[in-house]
Amino acid sequence: MARQPRRRSICNLKSSGWELAKFTGRTLDSTTTGLFRWLATDHSGMTRMLTLMPQMGLLDSVKYVFTCFLITLASIILQVVWLYLLIFQGLPLLLSV
Repeated sequence: MARQPRRRSICNLKSSGWELAKFTGRTLDSTTTGLFRWLATDHSGMTRMLTLMPQMGLLDSVKYVFTCFLITLASIILQVVWLYLLIFQGLPLLLSV
C-alpha cells in the first residue's frame, strides 16, 4: 500500500497548535513566577519595623501569649454559640416554613 501524502493544512494546524502551547506555557510560567515574587515581597515594611522594634522582656512575652490565648478561646466560644444557633435554632425554623 502506498503512503499517502499529508495534507499541508493539517501539518500547519499541528505546528501552530504546538507553538501556541509553548507560548502559553512560557507566558504562564513568567506570570506566575512574577506574581509569587511580588506576593513574597514585604510591601508594608513590617520586616524593617520588626528589626527596629525593641526586644520584649519575659513578662511582656507572657502577657502577649496569654492575650492571644484569651482571644483564641473567645473566638472558639463564639463559633460554638454561632453553630448552635444555626443548627439547633435556624435549621428547624427553615424546615418549618
